Amino acid sequence: MDYRPVRLLGSMAALIMVLTSAPPVFAKAETLKRQASNALNGPPDMVLQPYTAMSTFVRNMYLRDHFSLASKITLTPLMLVVYAPSCTFLSLMTSVGRFAEGIFLLPLGAALAGTDEDIGMWEPIHGTNAALVDKAPIYFGAYYCEGFFK
Repeated sequence: MDYRPVRLLGSMAALIMVLTSAPPVFAKAETLKRQASNALNGPPDMVLQPYTAMSTFVRNMYLRDHFSLASKITLTPLMLVVYAPSCTFLSLMTSVGRFAEGIFLLPLGAALAGTDEDIGMWEPIHGTNAALVDKAPIYFGAYYCEGFFK
């Protein structure tokens, strides 16, 4: 007995079911884009954190008029002992978390590529003095400690 017509009909039915369940053409791939960006831009972000932490300190402590000269002289040793290591450590851990999220959620982003779902925790902060490089989709060298001086 020849089952070719049955196999052909079954194959056509399976193909129709797959094609009709496909996501619409206008669906987004936000999760995939963000996770790929996190995975690729996370390492340069980690490398630049010692610079950005100290740059934030110098720019906000000395180049603005928030502190008097006496405050700057008095607070500098304390800031170098307390602020600089803690800001560098927290910024570095934020970059590590960004990179880890990008690596671990990249397969999930690929699986959700045809849907409008958008998952992920790390979101870049855009604006003035937000990062050394902030040209979408490239974003690294973020000034995570900028809020300390606000």
